[in-house]
Amino acid sequence: MTVTRIGMTTALALGVWLIAAAAQAQISSLPENQKLIDGYTLTMDNIRKVAVANQMFKATNKKAADEGDNAVEQPLSKQWEKIEKGDTTGILPKVGISARDLMLTLTTVMQTTIDVQLKAKPRTATNAANMEMFKKNQAEIMQAIR
Repeated sequence: MTVTRIGMTTALALGVWLIAAAAQAQISSLPENQKLIDGYTLTMDNIRKVAVANQMFKATNKKAADEGDNAVEQPLSKQWEKIEKGDTTGILPKVGISARDLMLTLTTVMQTTIDVQLKAKPRTATNAANMEMFKKNQAEIMQAIR
């Protein structure tokens, strides 16, 4: 196994979590991204599916498609297209989640985590509902995103 392959696997399986956590401000700075995040309704079902997909990606150790772009500076739609291209093992269909929902669940969880921790005022009704759902399920969510 080469370093490149390990790096690609990490980018697909774990990197999305890290990108979302470390670069939330940059992701949210694109208006189209913030609109998607603020309008996306989190569900425990999708959070669980993302956790399962993450574990399956790690276990299969498959190479992800990588065009060398900085994902943080891209619209979320471009990021989930990359995930779809890299999912050569069919993990997402097996788990029952689209690349779009995977990416939006990840980024919305990270944004909601920040909002709850900072006790931010909700920006939209959906954002307020996500914050309440997060508070009620925080222990399970934090376990799932490890």
